[in-house]
Amino acid sequence: LKNHEVSKLETFWRDFAGASNGQFTAVGEFDPAWLRSRIDALIGDWKSPVAYQRIERPYRQLPAGRRFIPVADKPNAVYLETRSMRVSEETPDYPALALAVRLFGGDSGSRVSKRLRERDGLTYGAYAALTADRTIESGAVTFRAIHAPDNLTRIETALRDELATALRDGFTEAELTGVRQAWLQRRAQALTDESNVASILASNLYWNETMRRWTDFDAKLQKTTLADVNTAFRRYVVPDTALVLGAGGYADGSAR
Repeated sequence: LKNHEVSKLETFWRDFAGASNGQFTAVGEFDPAWLRSRIDALIGDWKSPVAYQRIERPYRQLPAGRRFIPVADKPNAVYLETRSMRVSEETPDYPALALAVRLFGGDSGSRVSKRLRERDGLTYGAYAALTADRTIESGAVTFRAIHAPDNLTRIETALRDELATALRDGFTEAELTGVRQAWLQRRAQALTDESNVASILASNLYWNETMRRWTDFDAKLQKTTLADVNTAFRRYVVPDTALVLGAGGYADGSAR
C-alpha cells in the first residue's frame, strides 16, 4: 500500500473502468421510465476498455498446521480453525453440509456456542461457518472463537470433543428441525427487505438466473434428511486436517 501512487490509480481506472458490464436493480415505488432515463444520462456511452472476465478462484488445499502470532497490548485473542474442501453451491450435498455446519456452530443455540460459551464459559463468541464458490468446487469450513489467551488449551480440547461427538453420534432430528425452520424463516424474512431483494435480483442478472433458484434451494433444505446431514458432515469435516491460526495476547510459548 505504501508503494501505491495516485498515478497508478489513474492508470488502473483508465485501463479497466467502464460500464459495458454490470447489473442495476431497483425495488420499491418509482417511475421506471424516469429511472432509466437518469441511468442513461449518468452513464452515457461510457465503455469498458477491456472485456469483462470473472476472476476464478480455483481450489487450493490448505496445509494442516498451526501458527499463532502474539500481539502486544491485546487482552483477547482470535482463534481460527479452517478446513478446505472441494464443494460449491452447486454440489449435490451442499444443502446438507450447510445445515450440518449451522447445527455445529451456526448460531447461539449451536453445539459449539453452547459448549464453549454457555457451559464452559471459555469464549466471548464462538461459531462455525461454511463458505463456498458459486460454481467452482472450492470451499471451507471455519471455526472461530474470541477468547482470553489463557483459555486456548481448554478451547481446543472442547472443540475436539464436540467434533468427535458430532462425527461419532451425529446430530438429532430435533436439532435439524429447529435449525432448518429457523433458516427458512430467515430466508423468507429476507425477502421482505427491499435491499435484500435488490441484491438477490442483481445476482440473478449476473448469473442469468431467476428467483426459481431461491425457491429451489428452499425445497432442497426441506427435503434434506438427518442421514444426509450426518453423512455430509462426516465426509467433509475431517479431524486433523485443519489449518489452525491465532492472534492476540498470547504469552511466549503458550500457543505452541
